[in-house]
Amino acid sequence: MNITIVASKFLPALGGVEIAVWNLAKEWKRQGHSVQIITNRFSRNLPQREVIDGVGVYRFFYVWGLPPMSVLPILKFLVQVILIPLTFGGTWLLFRRHKTHVVNLHFVGGPAPYVYLLSYLFRCKYVVSLHGDDVEADPFRSRVRMVLLENLLKRADLVTINSKYLEQRVTTLVSGVREKLTAIGNGVDIEEIGRIPAYTHRRPYVLGLGRLVHKKGMDVLVQAFALLSERVKDLDLIIGGHGPEEEKIRILARELRIPDRVVLWGETSRFHSIALIKGAEVLVVPSRREPFGIIVLEGAVSGKPVVATRVGGIPELAQMLPNVELVEPQDPVALKEKIEQVMERKNYYLQSERLKETARVLSRRYSWRGIALSLSKMMLSP
Repeated sequence: MNITIVASKFLPALGGVEIAVWNLAKEWKRQGHSVQIITNRFSRNLPQREVIDGVGVYRFFYVWGLPPMSVLPILKFLVQVILIPLTFGGTWLLFRRHKTHVVNLHFVGGPAPYVYLLSYLFRCKYVVSLHGDDVEADPFRSRVRMVLLENLLKRADLVTINSKYLEQRVTTLVSGVREKLTAIGNGVDIEEIGRIPAYTHRRPYVLGLGRLVHKKGMDVLVQAFALLSERVKDLDLIIGGHGPEEEKIRILARELRIPDRVVLWGETSRFHSIALIKGAEVLVVPSRREPFGIIVLEGAVSGKPVVATRVGGIPELAQMLPNVELVEPQDPVALKEKIEQVMERKNYYLQSERLKETARVLSRRYSWRGIALSLSKMMLSP
């Protein structure tokens, strides 16, 4: 089977969409399928085409939304508008040259309108994989995006979501697509986790990991840690990730008089993300919104205690995981108390045979190999 994956972003960017796309591409290639990846060229410094581990990656400037009202973004936007025919034609040509049997669109972002229009010109099976923000955030920013989401899902042959929570959100927004939906969670690579050593810090540390944006709730984590640091002196907070709220978090740490206890790691590689999880006392996921919560799963498989908010798809994971404790979102006091409770039970988490067995079960249920195989079988079905 010839599969063309179309993704809103791809490597070297690192996030849920990018990790999912890369793991699916690798597994499908191992299973004997021919795979190519088409994605947004979000920086002109990235090559237009390259081969990564035997998979062809092709990048175009996909127009998506209006730019900020300043000179450079507007000029960039105008160049992308001029390139629309070239981008559209280039995408169609790659579909045709690859003799594509299935197009798998990941995230309803920049390339989505092009895929929607091409579905009328190029005959093959179309699979849309939703990731969360494309359902929970983008459609409400403009009526045009809501119309695109609705028509794209109705046009698709199959729509995958990563949690029952997201299924409910989709069926509420778009009528008549329930029969196309199938829940396939994101995966975890236990072999990758096993071979990466734990990070060693100067002191024990609590870890927050994710993009520094409002929905991830890292500001709440800083407030909770400030309360915790009054009682626990030999403890740091490491926040791994970058984003528009980085300076806000830095200022908040200074205002709470804990700048020397808060380490803003910045952008993390895949290697360092896993190493940080494995070295942490507690992994904290303080999200205000989280459709699946892949970081929760990675923490659980690493055998680490996880404190997470009761939002989105996280409670679905927590039902299966004895080392995940839930709190309500946006409550720094409750978050502080739960982190403290978990740290007092540290030996239980480290020694529990139940946790080790859970990790083994999860690694089978959420393996990328199994997910890729299940999805490819659905793609092959009439």
